[in-house]
Amino acid sequence: MVVSVLHGPNYIQGLMVMAVEPDEATFVNIVGELNLSTMAQLAGELHSQEMEAVLKNLESGGGE
Repeated sequence: MVVSVLHGPNYIQGLMVMAVEPDEATFVNIVGELNLSTMAQLAGELHSQEMEAVLKNLESGGGE
């Protein structure tokens, strides 16, 4: 999984996620002010532990 973040002065302005598997690829591009805690909660509800961990790490100020 590849995650790219566009940082604004006070918040994240965009997020791109790319996940490639042998038989499929998924690309997600979100543009606009993002609430990472809400997105992490949604990832948890969708049972995406890897994405939830990435978002929580970003929210706490960490890198990928």
